[in-house]
Amino acid sequence: MLFAPWQTIAAELRLKDYLNEKNLSPEQKYQILYDVHRKAISQNASVSYEGIDSLCLEIPKNARAIPIRNNQDFQGVVIRVLNNSQSQFLYDIRSKADSINIRKIDIDRGDFRSYPSLKDGKHLLVITDNELWVDQRSGHDYGHVRKDILYIENGRALNKVISRYNNKRSSPLCVYSDIGSPIELKNLTIIRDERSQCLTTCFFFQYRSDIIISNIKAITQGNPYSLVSDRAFAFYNCANILMEDVFIDGSYSLTHKSGYGILMNNVWKCKFVRLYGHGEWGIFGTNNINQAILQDCDINRFDIHCYGKDVSCYNCKFSNLYNQFSGVYGTILYDHCTFDSFTPYLNGGSYDAHVRVKVVLKDCVWWITKQRYAIVDDRKPYKNLNPRKELRKKYTPRVKIDNLTIYSRDNRITDYVIYKETHYPE
Repeated sequence: MLFAPWQTIAAELRLKDYLNEKNLSPEQKYQILYDVHRKAISQNASVSYEGIDSLCLEIPKNARAIPIRNNQDFQGVVIRVLNNSQSQFLYDIRSKADSINIRKIDIDRGDFRSYPSLKDGKHLLVITDNELWVDQRSGHDYGHVRKDILYIENGRALNKVISRYNNKRSSPLCVYSDIGSPIELKNLTIIRDERSQCLTTCFFFQYRSDIIISNIKAITQGNPYSLVSDRAFAFYNCANILMEDVFIDGSYSLTHKSGYGILMNNVWKCKFVRLYGHGEWGIFGTNNINQAILQDCDINRFDIHCYGKDVSCYNCKFSNLYNQFSGVYGTILYDHCTFDSFTPYLNGGSYDAHVRVKVVLKDCVWWITKQRYAIVDDRKPYKNLNPRKELRKKYTPRVKIDNLTIYSRDNRITDYVIYKETHYPE
């Protein structure tokens, strides 16, 4: 046994008490961490990191992700993780979901009072369209599967789906999950060791709601093995996410291969306050996002690859890349934001999803460069590739500008455009 048995059921398990054995290897420490957290869940106890300044962990072979209860104050500990075993979640918070048959018309109405499993209490309803929203993304070997998530209280949804399902083109498959207690995680630094040859996802969330993450740093120390496809924080089928004072320095990505600090798929209502995030690739990679807010952030990209609605950014700084949106409805608002060698709106065209959207810039500052000199860059194919009726017509974004100050990084660069449209063969 790696640690002394706990004699009585306690309200708190002190991690330091389990790490007092000398000469523990980093792999043994990982196993202890896993065992203590699992024991805390079984005993409805909390885990205290008090008295631990730092931990050096190594992911063992065939390791399992460390489970966490709803609330965890890491109390400022610095965890260094070496992973040469397999791609791995470090901490895992997820709930189970059950299948349910829902009529299309009820999905659009948001009324589920006639369903015994949904009529009482709080639930997440996850909807996946079995008919592809985009058959094939140009230049890639996949299309796009659209998803929606509804937050239900006593049989009624508090929100609406992004686009209707009650038509012949849609084939929704549904699962539901009961909404548990709120989640709060705070005061932690995770350093992913530069010797790592495998990916470590710091936190993974699935079928959860009411998540608060604050004062957490994720630092990636170099990438000598050219790892890609990163997701330091991953949220799948979640609602009501708040990240405050989160610092993401680096990611497992390359300038020509993707990897993200924050990966989200099918999320309703997410907010990011004082988020710092920069890496070789864009710090965000998301799909199927309904309502996102960024406030006082400093990042190199926010994007919704495909299918979403309503993004609002307040007092944010965006630099050196672009914000990319395909098939995003509603309004994309920038209020008191700064763009430095940055394109505020890019629809790359590969999804061929050009829907009704309004782009608003209010009291913003824009530094143009030779590489990035358009507010809206909308790239459309010559021919109509998308067979989905909702996407056949290609809309041009409406642009509203209220008090924009424009500077140049090179005094010789004075040309800029509000709207740039490019047509390219497919």
